[in-house]
Amino acid sequence: GRMQVSYYKPVRVLPPPPYVTNDMGPRVISPDSTCEVNYDQQSLFQLGNQGIYQFFLPNDKLNALFLTNLGDHFPYIQSAEDMAPPLQYITTSEEYQNIIRKEDLKASIDNYWVKIGKDYDNARELIKVFYNRVLFANLYYSSDREGWKTDRGMIYILMGPPAMVKKTETREEWHYQSQNSRSHYRFEFMLESDPIKVYDFVLMRTEDHRNVWNAAVATWRNGRIFSL
Repeated sequence: GRMQVSYYKPVRVLPPPPYVTNDMGPRVISPDSTCEVNYDQQSLFQLGNQGIYQFFLPNDKLNALFLTNLGDHFPYIQSAEDMAPPLQYITTSEEYQNIIRKEDLKASIDNYWVKIGKDYDNARELIKVFYNRVLFANLYYSSDREGWKTDRGMIYILMGPPAMVKKTETREEWHYQSQNSRSHYRFEFMLESDPIKVYDFVLMRTEDHRNVWNAAVATWRNGRIFSL
């Protein structure tokens, strides 16, 4: 038989901060290429490039099979190339460009953490916590993109694990409670209806998130792990 294969390039764009509410809303994602292949029960198809592959019989996209190639190391953070991109959550664009332009990327990343951590021991602890959270996000929140690039991944990396999660099939509420009990923050996520984004939850953005988010970013940039 004949089967159609649509290919979508890897998602490069990161989610905007949780207080940015002027997003255009969901966009229809079109494949970067589509081809036809012969198939039978013995067929092998190699996912050569990173990205998403959608397999479907002609005129039957409702029963499509989605396979994702997120890289050789995924979900683990094993190289400097894996470590650099998540830094965009806590760096300015200028700082990030300075980091990734250096010839020795690993040394450049290490130097950044030592600079904000003030000493090697603290920098090591920051690195451990930050990238463990990136790994956790990859393991639990990946959809059409690595978990750290999703809304839930972004919140988890900077804010840490929520004190409580309320879940339904189409909605998640993450609750954070400050230790002195005076501050309570709630992040609400809704299931995205786009089939390409297989089980991705999108943050309901609001200006109310600005202060706590800026505090979280500033805390990391000052060499401390953020917690309420």
